[in-house]
Amino acid sequence: MKCNERAVMTGTTHWERAAQRTGYFPFTFRLIVLCILVVGFSFESPAAGHLLADAGWQSSTIESSSADDAFQRGLIALKEDRFETALAELTTAESKHPFDAAVRNFRGIALARVGRNVEAGSEYHAAIRLDPRMEDAYRNLGFLEWTEHQFESASVNLEHAIELSPGDSFAHYYLGRVQLDTRRYARAFQELERSQVPWPGDPVFLIEAAEGYTALGRQPEARNVLHRLATMTLNDAPSLHVASLLLAVHENDEATDLLQKLNRQPALSSLMGSI
Repeated sequence: MKCNERAVMTGTTHWERAAQRTGYFPFTFRLIVLCILVVGFSFESPAAGHLLADAGWQSSTIESSSADDAFQRGLIALKEDRFETALAELTTAESKHPFDAAVRNFRGIALARVGRNVEAGSEYHAAIRLDPRMEDAYRNLGFLEWTEHQFESASVNLEHAIELSPGDSFAHYYLGRVQLDTRRYARAFQELERSQVPWPGDPVFLIEAAEGYTALGRQPEARNVLHRLATMTLNDAPSLHVASLLLAVHENDEATDLLQKLNRQPALSSLMGSI
């Protein structure tokens, strides 16, 4: 399931006036209106490396028209999910302007989308060195590290992103996921709630959330998550895990129903007999 793509559009009147003053209307204005870009992310498959990032436009030092064109084509290709093309165009832009933090950040996104995570991390680090206040690069790096199970460094970079932009909902969301994966449940739910990002229908995530709520004694929230899980088609082991959590929060009838449903499946008879 993909999160809906979102575009944050900037007021054109303000940017038209700024463009007229600076003379950068043909490039900067088109880019800002086109794409304060959000790249789709598959919440249910974080290992796939799909990146959700409010990849907000940062002011760039690009001046060469050929590099401008390559950068713009790269951003358009990213928005259209043509990641190999995006990478080629952004590589061209970077070859002309290797010290432009925005180019390095967007090239990192393209690299992540084609599965070249080590190189993507290098690009995010380069963007941060060039512009230590580029919140997007910290968030993108933190997200990438989360997908690679580098939880401590992911936490540090996502915390830094939030320091720079306290209202970044996705930085809060990713930090919440990091904290959940490391069983720091109180902080995890604090960040997830702050983010206001809808939760994905990923059974692994929802089971972790139910475990966290149960551990914190937040039984109403645990029940809500478990009721959602009970309606899903799950494999054998997750179903048994959900049943055990239902019993832990005294949802005995629903746990019994789930176990009986499992027991009616012949392939599970031996597994059920072992519990």
